[in-house]
Amino acid sequence: MDKYFNLYREMISLRGLSDLTLKSYCTYIRSYLDYLQNILKKNPEDVSWQELRDYIRRIQIILSLIQTISLFAQFFHAL
Repeated sequence: MDKYFNLYREMISLRGLSDLTLKSYCTYIRSYLDYLQNILKKNPEDVSWQELRDYIRRIQIILSLIQTISLFAQFFHAL
């Protein structure tokens, strides 16, 4: 997966993005590539659209849980 990551990093570095944005994008793509390698056991070119949608849905669920936990923590902290 390092080959894909390095290719992606090289491609986005040509866009003139800030260092912080590059770091953020690289974090996200690394997470996706890790998911492909460790969960799906596939290379990016072998992933179907449905598998990509499933990954995005998985991330949405995780973010929703984090938001819910954060709201509960704020509520209980305010008590």
